[in-house]
Amino acid sequence: MKKADVQQVVDALPEEGEVDIDTLLYTLWLRRKVELSLAEADAGQLIPHEDVEREIDAWLA
Repeated sequence: MKKADVQQVVDALPEEGEVDIDTLLYTLWLRRKVELSLAEADAGQLIPHEDVEREIDAWLA
């Protein structure tokens, strides 16, 4: 994540009132996870839908 990405999240915070640091950290964490997931998808590192269904079925059994 680039500094500009972090700055964009900070700039989106409300000007008035207190900043909830937990929300800020969660937002940054979530944004990074999405960024990494998109990079994996672009690299073809996907799990086929059928495999996911089999895993869920195994969890529920």
